[in-house]
Amino acid sequence: MSVMDQIDIRYERDELTGLLSMDGIIQFVQSRGEDTYDSYSMVYMSIPTFKKLNLGYGYECGNRFLISTAEGIKRFFPDAYAARESSHHFTFFIPDTNVNRIKEELGKLQDYIRTIPRGDRMRLKAGIAQGESPSDVFVLLDNARKACSHAERHRASFQEYNDQIEREVEFQRYLLRNFDTACERGDLQPFYQPEIRVLSRECCGYEALARWVDPKYGVISPGIFIPLFEQELLIHRLDLHIIQMVCRDLRTAIDSEQQVVPVSINLSRVDFRMLDMVREIENCREEYDIPRHLLHIEITESAVAEDDEMMAGIIDRFRELGYQIWMDDFGSGYSSLNNLQMFHFDVLKIDISFLRHLTENPRTGAILASVINMAKRLGMETLAEGVETQEQYQFLLEVGCEKLQGFLFGRPMRLMRSHGKAAFRKEDAPALVLETLSKGKYYSRIGRVNLLSATPTDDELLQVKNRLPITVIETTDSGEIHFLYANEAYLHFLHNVQIENMMAANGRANEQNLAENTAFLRFARRAEASGRVHGELLINGILFTNDIMFIAREKDHAAFLVIVRILAHEGEIQRQGIELAEQYVLSSFFRVDLFEEDGTATNLYLDADQAKLTDLDRNSIRLVRQYAERYIAPEESESFCEFYDMETIHERVKKNGGHHVKKFFHSAIPGQEGRLESYTIMPFRVSHHWKYLSCCQYAELPPREMLEEIVRKMPAEQNQS
Repeated sequence: MSVMDQIDIRYERDELTGLLSMDGIIQFVQSRGEDTYDSYSMVYMSIPTFKKLNLGYGYECGNRFLISTAEGIKRFFPDAYAARESSHHFTFFIPDTNVNRIKEELGKLQDYIRTIPRGDRMRLKAGIAQGESPSDVFVLLDNARKACSHAERHRASFQEYNDQIEREVEFQRYLLRNFDTACERGDLQPFYQPEIRVLSRECCGYEALARWVDPKYGVISPGIFIPLFEQELLIHRLDLHIIQMVCRDLRTAIDSEQQVVPVSINLSRVDFRMLDMVREIENCREEYDIPRHLLHIEITESAVAEDDEMMAGIIDRFRELGYQIWMDDFGSGYSSLNNLQMFHFDVLKIDISFLRHLTENPRTGAILASVINMAKRLGMETLAEGVETQEQYQFLLEVGCEKLQGFLFGRPMRLMRSHGKAAFRKEDAPALVLETLSKGKYYSRIGRVNLLSATPTDDELLQVKNRLPITVIETTDSGEIHFLYANEAYLHFLHNVQIENMMAANGRANEQNLAENTAFLRFARRAEASGRVHGELLINGILFTNDIMFIAREKDHAAFLVIVRILAHEGEIQRQGIELAEQYVLSSFFRVDLFEEDGTATNLYLDADQAKLTDLDRNSIRLVRQYAERYIAPEESESFCEFYDMETIHERVKKNGGHHVKKFFHSAIPGQEGRLESYTIMPFRVSHHWKYLSCCQYAELPPREMLEEIVRKMPAEQNQS
């Protein structure tokens, strides 16, 4: 039996747990004589995660947990006099000063708590202080609280009070005393960390982060003063001060005719308890005449979990006024999915903890991809925090995350102010390319495309990338083609069509005289007009279909989502192509020759009173000259040789505006003199080499009466020619 079960009933008790109340334990300790104990320890214990249990499972479950915790205290500290201070805080008075033994028993209590229903995620924090007289009870209780707070801040479990903690407390007192002065003097100010658009790597916004640059202590970590101000209910004053400075900085930049991008501002859960933050932000915005689209509101998961009904109303008010609402630290709490169900956010900021384990844990990538997939289905954008490596960037690009933030792109920076101007960059850092408002809307529409919508195969549960070959292609009105995005499957497709990588694809996409580029631009124009088209292209002997969907346009740029599917690989396309070509050639042409880039030629087909010629000589220039002398009317011989000049063929095709050049010549074959023949040359490329197909056919002329009618209707100057 513990001593708690033997205490006189005259001392005040906690009704829920049966332990003493705080007044009861103080009365009891002070009632003991000075000589009762030589020395003793005071333990102050907290269960910081208890609130989440209450919110997630209800107060009845929380009460059962607290009752079980009280039983555990009596079990592992049978000689202790224990009290429940409030909610999830407990105090023990122990006639023992062996700190190691106390910590050992606290560890056993922690293990016991994890066995309580719903207690598997509960973590104890405890501070220990020692004294020699019951009259020291208030000092010791205060010291034990300080040690417990220190353990919470430094992610320790149990902490003994010492001089270092006292110095830390004194530093906190300094911060509290100097808060107002720091605001007035500008020691407390926003630093701006860039937010980067994944597709363009341009800066699409900044996050304003509170920084304290103190004349005595230098740069003070926000991890010190922000929790302190929340605890002391001063955080709303800090946040309003930062918002005021952000609006002032934006107004300065606007007045100096500098380009600006939106700034996201952080709000604490305490802010909403202390005042009407919607009204306060509106007042500040109106004072500086800042458009609402330049201020984004970030609310942490913990804030929305505090009071669902209140926060739902606040978020609705912000959205009705036109503000974007972002959920900060998504994935750091226990109710993330429930929050998405209850509240409407514009952006999910994925907590930095995910990226820390991306490379070593494949589950992390699967979770990240699932979050991004889910966000797109819910109509939200995603921003990943803590991006530090190119590998992390590449993964997030692949799975379709829209925005990034982290040291890879820039640390939080102080605003440069001089001569009434403001610049959002460091003096020694290159200026970021800022995204325009219209481009922001343009890329936001591109970002809505869900690049992870295909269902992966059942045997690859951790597969997170779409198996469909998908690319996002941007075209310009001047005919340029750029690949903005390509997934792994599309890169594999490029390899199949003998294109090495994306750099090679972008280079090829802007080569002149390639039929595939002209055809794609034609498909793209049709897709923008109708929303979606299907078209077939042939590259390096591979025939494939393109499913082309228009996404968005910004001035002379248009973006398209393209999904490709190979219809026939090289062997199959050659077999099918040869069969079709034979049928077409036999019915349409009397001669087909293939000219090579190296200056040689080969006869592919012949159905006329002509010689192959290539059996004797394969030099294309000599062959053309021999052909002209034998088979072309003498007066047209020189013109024929010029027509087959392969060094000028590309320029002529481009000038012609098509994919080939065509010209008519008269035959000089005995018995067929004067017969009109059509000669066509078509350039194409296979495996990075140019080839030129020459096709000859008899010209079909309309009846003489029709020709005379056409001539009569021609303008006089053309008629004369």
